[in-house]
Order: sequence, then C-alpha cells, then structure tokens
Amino acid sequence: IEGFDDTSTLQLATGTITSAYSDGTDIFLIVDKNTVTLKDLSYLTNAINVMDSVGKTSSYTINLLKGTEAADNLSNSYSKITIQALGGDDTIENSGAQVTIDGGANNDTITNTGAKVSISGGAGKNSINLNDGKGVTVNAGAGNDTISLSDSVTSFRVENFSSGDVIELNATVSGLGSIENGITADKVTVTGLP
Repeated sequence: IEGFDDTSTLQLATGTITSAYSDGTDIFLIVDKNTVTLKDLSYLTNAINVMDSVGKTSSYTINLLKGTEAADNLSNSYSKITIQALGGDDTIENSGAQVTIDGGANNDTITNTGAKVSISGGAGKNSINLNDGKGVTVNAGAGNDTISLSDSVTSFRVENFSSGDVIELNATVSGLGSIENGITADKVTVTGLP
C-alpha cells in the first residue's frame, strides 16, 4: 500500500494482525498468514491506525525494526522498540530510549545516543559508539569489539568483555560504570586518554 500516512486508517475486511515489523523504510503487517506492506513509511510514527472487520479502530504499535541477512542501514528514533539487524555488516543508529539492539552476525557499526539501551553486537568485530545516553548496557559477546565512549557518556555497563576487546575514551566520561567477567589488566585496552 502506498500513500499511507499518520492520518490514514488501515481497514481489515477479515483477519487480525498477528505481528508487525519495519525495515526502517516499509512496515510489514502479518494478517493471519498474509503480509500487508505499507511502503515508504520511514517518516511515520511507530503506531498505525487499524480498523477491524466490525468497525472498531485501534492503534497498533510497531515495536520491531528488523534487518536482513545482508548489510543493512537501520536508523531508529522510537522508544521501547527492539532492533534485530540479523546477518551482514550492518550500520545501526539509535536515538530512542528503552531500546534493545541485537547486531547479529558479522561486523556491525552501532551508534547510540538513547538512554536505558541494551546493546549486543553479536558475533564479529563490532564497533559500538556510545554518544551520550545514560544507563546503557553493552554485551561485548564473541569477536573483538571496540566500544567508543564520547560526548559526556554518564553511565554504562559492559558485560562479557574479553581479551581483544577495546574501550576507547574519546571525550569527557563520567560514571565509568562497571565491566563484568573477571577483567584483569591484560584484558583491557583503553585508548584516547589525554
């Protein structure tokens, strides 16, 4: 469907929406076993108006931004959403709060400015950039990851930090938070100190 906007209402003749997700451009609604695609909705809020077969209108929230197994560019500004990039060397940008990001396999670049965000780069050599954002948790996971801290990051937590992972301090960092998993001097590389 093309031309859908914030004032539009999708009317279903039969069936119910069982799930919905976005790829950052289009929205895909799963109606029973069929898929309805709303084209080019990158500007739309994360809720759409839907009227069921008996005339009841409700707002349906899109809470999943989903990539593909190829390289994707995913950008999110919504709160309370999950981003699943899947495979490929993905570029993910998030400014929403209370977001869960899973980079999936391969070498991803993830940039976050949102608060209360959980980031898992997944397997691969990931670059995770924390620009602002309070209460961010990073799961370094498998692979050699670089976590860059810049622009007054106020609090963060790193889990599963291991040998080969790097934390770069590029600006004023306060409340350095905690790093879990038996961190010893030979497992931590910090660069960018004045």
